[in-house]
Amino acid sequence: MTLDDVVSALDSLGILMMKDDGTYELVINYDDIKKHVERVRQKGYPQIKPECLRWTPFLSKHVMVGNSLNSAEEIKTSLIDN
Repeated sequence: MTLDDVVSALDSLGILMMKDDGTYELVINYDDIKKHVERVRQKGYPQIKPECLRWTPFLSKHVMVGNSLNSAEEIKTSLIDN
């Protein structure tokens, strides 16, 4: 799963909204989420046991800091300099 996958999913669910100033915010409507979950449940997909899931974070060479994308080496250098 990539950042684009997450953004696409949030956008298609109507959770990611662009504000007038061009920034984004997450708008969570719990009633819409409950309706979506119920529609998926009614389709009869196989159920997953949450206790069997194991999440591993995606590791990247770059880290988002503020509004800029920095490499781990740039971040390390800036921390040492300060």
